[in-house]
Amino acid sequence: VLEQRAVGAALAGLRHAVLEPARAAPGRPQLRVGLSAAPTEDGFLRQLVALLDGHALVVGAGPVDVLDCPPDRLPRLDAAGPPVVVAGSRTAVGPDERAAAARLQGSLVHHVYGPPECGFAAASELATEGGPRRTLGRPLAPVIAEVLDADGSHVALQVPGELYLGGPGLARGAGKGEPSRYHTGLVARRLPDGRIEAIGPARTTALLRGLRVDCSRIETALRGHPAVRRVSVTVEGADRRDPHLAARVVPAGDEPPTLAELRVHLWRALPGYPWPRALVVGDGAGSETDGPGPGPPTPEERLLSALWADVLGVDAVPVGANYWQEFSFLQAIARAREAGLRIADRQVSRNRTIAGLAADLAARRGRRRPGRGATS
Repeated sequence: VLEQRAVGAALAGLRHAVLEPARAAPGRPQLRVGLSAAPTEDGFLRQLVALLDGHALVVGAGPVDVLDCPPDRLPRLDAAGPPVVVAGSRTAVGPDERAAAARLQGSLVHHVYGPPECGFAAASELATEGGPRRTLGRPLAPVIAEVLDADGSHVALQVPGELYLGGPGLARGAGKGEPSRYHTGLVARRLPDGRIEAIGPARTTALLRGLRVDCSRIETALRGHPAVRRVSVTVEGADRRDPHLAARVVPAGDEPPTLAELRVHLWRALPGYPWPRALVVGDGAGSETDGPGPGPPTPEERLLSALWADVLGVDAVPVGANYWQEFSFLQAIARAREAGLRIADRQVSRNRTIAGLAADLAARRGRRRPGRGATS
């Protein structure tokens, strides 16, 4: 959610970097800004900001002074385009985009980088500068852009690190820590001219069944456990069509944490976030994974596990798997209901695993087994 201060920050940054220079191009104080984006598209906020700055939005056909469009649309614009073009995107621009911008000889083309968490306006540069590098631009005031190492310390100029964004332009809940920072998931470095070069995705981000997971956030949360000294979180099992998170922990003392303890700690620190399904302690001498639990599986566990495995296209799903990190589990729930299993929405929402949900269903039918409660 973008609060009023975030919109104000976007206005301040775009006014200084784009709108003020744009006024000089047509030689008039009020610009005609083309309304080219729907309310659900990235460019809409930037165009709304122009309206808040006193400029006119042009709906439909008609001459405009400023046009906002994605970089991939630049090759399709007329070479004698509008005086100012804003090429807004969530990614960096490189040689191809710069060549397309250079073709628009009658236009001043600005590249504006901005993820949704930063109001779609975090950095800006002239799209024709930069040469072969893929760049994001220079941070817009009052955006705070920091390139940090794995320990959260600032790195030197031109040294790669992970890019974090902060300042009043952050959306509510986007930033973590103090001061609040948004982790972009990009490896980047600062250039001597003030621009930020994007090198690639950070190694700490991973794709888990279509869900992009920031492993560094999980690691940071788990390091807050008193029994954890160091931890690394990775995605394993992708080659077996069973991708899952695994945590390798170096304990802070003689007693290593259990997988259940880490899950409880993680749930309190990052509610609803994916949790590890496997735990390896130290050099691997101690390990723990989701298992079937004590005793044979209940009928509810067998049915839910089999249906979810069928949806995922795998042989089996552990009853301790966290279904909150899988939208596909809703398909399994629908199939279970079709098979005659009565499952209330509140039962799905108050549990986290097949074992917990199955125990809830069994309790409703008066068949709770000792020791097989929810594992949230």
